[in-house]
Amino acid sequence: LRAAARSCERVGASNQQALYLGMLAESLWAVGEVEAAVDALEDGAAAADSLTLSHAAWLLYLGQWDDAREWFERFVEGEPDPQRRVFARLGLARALAWTGDVAAAIRECDVALATLAPTKVPRFEVPVRCLRDALDGDLAAAVEALAEARAVCAPYEYAAAVLDVGHGLVARGAAGPLIARYQALSEPIAQDLLRYRVADLRGQLCLSVGDSEGARHGLGVAREQLERLRERLPEPYRDQMREHPWVRELLRVRAVP
Repeated sequence: LRAAARSCERVGASNQQALYLGMLAESLWAVGEVEAAVDALEDGAAAADSLTLSHAAWLLYLGQWDDAREWFERFVEGEPDPQRRVFARLGLARALAWTGDVAAAIRECDVALATLAPTKVPRFEVPVRCLRDALDGDLAAAVEALAEARAVCAPYEYAAAVLDVGHGLVARGAAGPLIARYQALSEPIAQDLLRYRVADLRGQLCLSVGDSEGARHGLGVAREQLERLRERLPEPYRDQMREHPWVRELLRVRAVP
């Protein structure tokens, strides 16, 4: 990907260069090279003289949900590639859901699925189904889609799907068998920006079925992963993380029996 980006730079193909740098950033996130991922993102933004689609995803996971939504909307309207447009629409749906507009998020998922309908590609379709089913309360279908996603999605895509389904299970008060299956599907998580949140959700699900030991373990792992992430994030991203709603929720004093 670095070589492809350099080749594009040599011939003046700045938009394609930014695309490759965004893909490089996603790969670097997946292997835990956070600082290198940030560098690739910023190089991509400089090449395109604008934020990239990968940069919008970065904003989303840093808790900058309004900013991320604005950028995803731009990519939904202006991205010519249908699969990347679906990726942007999925990001927009997440931003809407996480800011409380679940109905709008479901509508975005439906449009994304309609876009993919003529030539279904499981890698792109299944994560949308994970989110839509979780938001709509069809938790069994969401967990089933997550199992499918494990086989067809890239690690960072799967990590986001795990997050989506976990949110649905926590919000809807899932039954024990579904929680047990989710717990088996939800680790390991190959995405540093999401690992702490998934651990927190796993702990909350343990608590919901009376597993106090699992809840304490999940909370401890979540706080440990968050601290590791914050230590590796460059400024100003570290400051942004302090204001993340998930981070504030995680650091509140909690009573676990």
